[in-house]
Amino acid sequence: MSAFDLVIRGGTLVDGQGGPPRPADVGITGGIVADVGHGLGRGRREVSADGAIVTLARRLYQGRAALIRRAMALI
Repeated sequence: MSAFDLVIRGGTLVDGQGGPPRPADVGITGGIVADVGHGLGRGRREVSADGAIVTLARRLYQGRAALIRRAMALI
């Protein structure tokens, strides 16, 4: 049985938290990042990200996105 729906292996992770880029694997389950690190379990699908940047982004809530659009319209 697979531990994740998708595992992205061997990429350079930029997590958006201000830390330096680092090599890491990313495990995704149900469309959500479930784990980040090395030696993650198998995924039903696996993608090699060798030589690629992998970024993590938080989904904006609809209300927050609307607020940002209104603020940008004022600029």
